Amino acid sequence: MAKKKTHEEFVAELKIKAPDIEVIGEYINAVTPIRCRCKICGYDDWYPIPNSLLRGHGCPECAGNKTKTTEEFKEEIHKLWPNIRILGEYKGSNVAIDYICDVCKTPDSRTPTAIKKGGCKVCSRKKADVKRKQAFGTPISDADFKNRMRHVNPNIKIISTFSNMKDSVEFICECGNRDTLKPQKLLNGSLCKKCRNKKLRRERIKSEDTYVAELKKVNPNIVLLSEYKGSSKPIKYRCTACGTEGTKKTARELLQGIRCSGCTKRMTSSFPEQAIFFYLKKHYVNAMNKYKEGFGRQELDIYIPDISTGIEYDGRLHKNQIESERKKYKLCQDRGIILIRVRALEIEASDRADIIIKTQYGYTKKFKDLDESIIELFKLLKIHEDINTERDRISIQEQYFKGIRENSVAARYPDIAKEWYQPMNGNITPDMVAAQSNDPYYWLCPKCNKPYLAIVSNKTKGYGHRCSCIADMTNEEFKAEVAKANPNVELRGELIDSETCIEWRCKIHNTINHSRPKSLLAGCGCQECRNDKLSQDRRKTQEIFIEEVAKKNPDVIILGEYKGDNVDILCKHKSCGHVLPRKPRSILNGFACPECSKVKSKKVVCLDDGRIYNSIHQAEVKTGISHALISRCCNGKAKTAGKKRWMFVEDGSTSGTCL
Repeated sequence: MAKKKTHEEFVAELKIKAPDIEVIGEYINAVTPIRCRCKICGYDDWYPIPNSLLRGHGCPECAGNKTKTTEEFKEEIHKLWPNIRILGEYKGSNVAIDYICDVCKTPDSRTPTAIKKGGCKVCSRKKADVKRKQAFGTPISDADFKNRMRHVNPNIKIISTFSNMKDSVEFICECGNRDTLKPQKLLNGSLCKKCRNKKLRRERIKSEDTYVAELKKVNPNIVLLSEYKGSSKPIKYRCTACGTEGTKKTARELLQGIRCSGCTKRMTSSFPEQAIFFYLKKHYVNAMNKYKEGFGRQELDIYIPDISTGIEYDGRLHKNQIESERKKYKLCQDRGIILIRVRALEIEASDRADIIIKTQYGYTKKFKDLDESIIELFKLLKIHEDINTERDRISIQEQYFKGIRENSVAARYPDIAKEWYQPMNGNITPDMVAAQSNDPYYWLCPKCNKPYLAIVSNKTKGYGHRCSCIADMTNEEFKAEVAKANPNVELRGELIDSETCIEWRCKIHNTINHSRPKSLLAGCGCQECRNDKLSQDRRKTQEIFIEEVAKKNPDVIILGEYKGDNVDILCKHKSCGHVLPRKPRSILNGFACPECSKVKSKKVVCLDDGRIYNSIHQAEVKTGISHALISRCCNGKAKTAGKKRWMFVEDGSTSGTCL
């Protein structure tokens, strides 16, 4: 239990928080009004509660909220309760005041607020007693009560014996549910608990027009296909953005901004990640989403090359990716990239990032929590931006779908998109479907003008999915068509039907294969030919490779010919003149020349304990402090690393300054 303040302690505390207020009365406790005076205007007829003064409440005279006079209060009470005469002096709504009632002739004291609501205390109690007696009435028999119930509430069947109005009776409702209630409530028309809750739900359910209006604000791409029956009931919908039709378990999910299953399937990044990228793009035009160069199979959510900074958003699903996060952080350290993690987890991750920002959005899903974490991130990056993800939600999602449209069938393969058969594909159009999608859709055969089903990626990669109208061809017509589609194919079998495979030979690699007729007509070759074509399409030109090296590793001069990322190329290091073969991928990742790397490592000293280490990496192994943080401290970019001060040691002197 907290210790009660003395008068002197209260006055001293008030002097610090409200120096313009002078205490006149005696302090009793935190909720008992005390008389005070304002030093600014001199108002002293003022009885505030001590706690309100400590919370910052000030003088009512200065604020224009001056306490009523006694005469004003008497006039107000006379209008409400003419039978009450005020005897005391009005000192505030919470200070009791003396009065007398002309009806019961009883003097008493009560707070002004209570007098306004109920009038005389004695009279209000008498009225309550009268109402209670009227409710219970004179004693009645069990037969009279049941007879009265037949007229008042015929849907209720009484199954227990009525004794008095205070004891509950058991009954069966029209819904078949058993329940107990007070007799007076049954006489007033009350039903069982189940029926009462059902009635309340009906009253609380929004109208369909209200629900649709709210849904348009949150998710304008959703169109309802079924009737709205409540927030917890399933509802059918169609998404105009991707054309998907589906059913949500509850209508509440759509109002919470949860995307349709089709949009979710096409989105490979989370909303918080896209929100951070959306606002960063306004200040860093070169910022990249899903950055993969030099990270192998991994990727950075967001990379800002201008300040060499990577940003990762870790949701709740990241709890089992500790090793993956460590590898990614090491790759960032090797490339001099500062890694910032915005984490929705409680797990400590100081060994997987340079800076960590915690967020509650992963648990609460509130836009306010996401805004706070983005603002904290932008303060760190020294960016001023108006952050409101709830307001900009549609623009953030449109930014992502814009990228999908740029990689769609319509954008990359316009000739294939012409075969799209819209009547059987619903509301989905070619600009909504990625060129690498594995989803099947309907296409229109340009020859027989009939629709057929084929997977998108098989169409775009030329794997030969086409209409079965080839079954009507003769063997000679089929051979002529195959020769036009792929002159490197030599048929060794004859056409039987559209599904029976035919033996053929590749003229380039001399391999024997078996394929379906429609695959051959689509220009499908042997696997080796396809691999050669893919590698040729993906391979950079010599000029593009040299430009990339000049940007990412300017100390290297390319001497050989570029033949692919995994084929060694001859290069020369400017600083030492050393010539050696290297993988192009290694050059782009900023490889260290073996001659230059022979330079002796600098020693470092910890100024707090005086220990000297042969290198920064040795200091990391011995102390467990990240070598990147120690390096920043030794180079004067940070005050401490691991709460310790560090310096370089070189021939008995320091080459860096520890702040």
